[in-house]
Amino acid sequence: MTSQQIDPRQSCTVGSHVAAYGCFDCELCFSYKGTSIQSDIIVKYYLVADGGEEYQRFLFSANNLEYIESTTSVSQHPDTSCITY
Repeated sequence: MTSQQIDPRQSCTVGSHVAAYGCFDCELCFSYKGTSIQSDIIVKYYLVADGGEEYQRFLFSANNLEYIESTTSVSQHPDTSCITY
């Protein structure tokens, strides 16, 4: 994985997708986070397989239009209760 930030609305889909750094597989799941930030924050997890496994967390507003931030961590796993598409 490169250190560049990726807008998942454009570069990540369910299944294989060719991004700027090549082709990867990702699984998309949704989890509503109602604790530390605010209740209308949606946390989207993308499992990226690219010579290894890394979890990217993308934060969006509830209306899914405002891109807030992106973090990547190999130790950050999605909630087991999230809905996988």
